[in-house]
Amino acid sequence: MIELTLTELCWAVVIATLVLVTLFVWISRFAHHNAEKRGVRRRWICDLCLTVWQEQHKTKIATCPHCGKRCMQKK
Repeated sequence: MIELTLTELCWAVVIATLVLVTLFVWISRFAHHNAEKRGVRRRWICDLCLTVWQEQHKTKIATCPHCGKRCMQKK
């Protein structure tokens, strides 16, 4: 059977907590970065009235909801 002192148990709990928190932060940052990249790909800016909107479908040309101008997505 494994025998641990109270000090060793406390250190194990502290280290395990730090590892789990670090892992959670890393996964959260990665997910946020991917969501931000997806948002930028769907964001459109009209050249005429500077309205910003998002399109859900993947097209290269969209119509501005404010002024009606046909806009091309810039990369």
